[in-house]
Parts: sequence; C-alpha cells; structure tokens
Amino acid sequence: MAAGNWTAEWKILKKNFEAKTGKKKPKASVTNIIGQSNLSPTLKKCDDAYNKCESAKSTKKKISALKDLISNAAKFAKLSDSYCLDVKKAIVSAGKDMVLMNELDILRKKLQSVKATMASKIRSQDAAIKKLNIWEKMARDMRIDLTGALKRGALFAAKVKSSPTHDVWNSGIQTAARDITQQIGNVEKIRAKDYDIPGIPQKNAGAIFRKMTPWASGDVIFQKDTLPATILSERMDYLKTIQATAKWMDS
Repeated sequence: MAAGNWTAEWKILKKNFEAKTGKKKPKASVTNIIGQSNLSPTLKKCDDAYNKCESAKSTKKKISALKDLISNAAKFAKLSDSYCLDVKKAIVSAGKDMVLMNELDILRKKLQSVKATMASKIRSQDAAIKKLNIWEKMARDMRIDLTGALKRGALFAAKVKSSPTHDVWNSGIQTAARDITQQIGNVEKIRAKDYDIPGIPQKNAGAIFRKMTPWASGDVIFQKDTLPATILSERMDYLKTIQATAKWMDS
C-alpha cells in the first residue's frame, strides 16, 4: 500500500469489485447521514496533505501539512467507519453469494487498512518533526505501526480468499508477512536499548516472529498447478497467525 496514493487504490478496488461481482459497491446510506456519501474527496485531501508532508523543505511547512493530514485523516476515519456499517449490512444481505461476500469483505478490510496506515504515517511525520531517533520512534509507535501491518495482512488474506491462485499468493505474501516481522523483530532490539514499548507485551514476540518468518522469507511459494484448496489452507494458517498476533498485543 503506497502512502499518498490512497485515492487511486480505492478507485482500482471499486473497479475490481464491479468486475468480480457485476454490481456497484453498496450505497453509502449511513455515511450520507453524516453529510458526505463519497469517500474519494477526503481521500484525495489525505493524499495531498501526506505528499506535502513528505516534500516539505521546512519544518514550518511540514507542520502545516501534518495538521491538514491529521484533520482529513480524522474525517476519513469517521466516514470509513460509517461506510463499513453499510458494507456489513450488504454482507448480511448477500446470503449465499460467496463471491459478493468475499468482495465486500475486501472493501471493508481495505478501508480498515487505509485508516490504520494513515495513523501510522501521521506518527512517522510527527517523529520527523520532533527529530526522534530511530529507537525512540520505533518504541513510541510500535503498537500503531504493527496494527497497520496486521490490517494490511488481513486485507491480503481476504484477497487470497477471493482469488486463491499461485500468482495472487506469490505476489503478495512476502510483503504482507515482512510488514509484520519487521515490527515484531525489533521488539527485543528496542528493549535492549532501554526503551519501553507502550502496548506491547513483554513476552512471546519471538514465537510470533518465528511463526511468520517462512512467509516473510519467501519459503512458501506455490507453483502454477497448485490446487486452490492448498492455497486456502496456507492462507488460513497465515490468517490465524495474524489473529493470534492481534490477540497477543492485547494480552
């Protein structure tokens, strides 16, 4: 997921949804109640603000752009949470249409992952303004960054469920898993530098890292003739590890 390119990603996702289901995405009835039915304008403002943060040549300009990003990200979070209620209703109404249910689930998980990624990027920009060193930044933001990685991992798992093919799995599993292991793998290193990591348990980070490592290292790659059932089984193991990691964070 490329930060600062969220509008284009959402547009592509909507097109894919229509191509797969033959239907338009659910109407934004709940979202419309709060005054806006279209997510794209707010996403565009988030893109613009983030890209201004990245390219700002002065601290003053970066601070100004970050304020815009925080404001628009908060608006997007409200809109996306509301729209997810519409998607949830559509999932219930889908009945036995598994294709529709899967694609609706992808829409929902995409919005959740974008919201979490925005939160993580806001913290990164704030760390740059405050000139935090890398260890301070990682310790302070570990939980937010890992939450974003888990949301993106869940989105990848949903895409595999929708299209359990070797190319979908092979093209995304390493990135999705490394996104998580890069966070988990730093836990002990950060603590060795005498930094506390708010919201991260003291034990068992290593066990999660080891479980996720084969996927992150590219050891689980499928051939063209691999049966969908085999890919779906591996996908379930991966998804359970994501769920276990989220549960571990709250332990």
